[in-house]
Amino acid sequence: MDDDDHSASKGCPLPEQGVGRKRSAAAALALREAAELVNPDHNDYTVKSKRARISSSATVSSMDEECLEEGSSSSCQSKSKEDRYRHRRDKNNVASRRSREARKQKFANMESQAVELEKANQSLREKIQELEALTKHMKDTLVQRLAKA
Repeated sequence: MDDDDHSASKGCPLPEQGVGRKRSAAAALALREAAELVNPDHNDYTVKSKRARISSSATVSSMDEECLEEGSSSSCQSKSKEDRYRHRRDKNNVASRRSREARKQKFANMESQAVELEKANQSLREKIQELEALTKHMKDTLVQRLAKA
């Protein structure tokens, strides 16, 4: 058995191996470390905490209990479907509202930041003009002193 066959039997990824092969833990760790080296600042712009999902299993189980008490399965199924649809629509409406508010807030923040940057840019332009005038004045003074000497 040559080295290629031996590493293939252990699951080490080789360039010539297909996608269906398993990787060893060391190879997986090496890939993870390589991914971290590619973009070490990944965590700076990814979401660190997500909102917890609202589980609909509690509402479904309470609806199932109501259906068992009533005994009518066809009306209970349609009521259950309507309730699930209404619940999904309500959740979607809340999420849409939250998304619109977040977009408005982001736009307002960008607007205020643009105003601040424009003010800073204007002050820097004024400073450049002052420094250029000072430079011109100093050059003129230097030329006059050299002419006298």
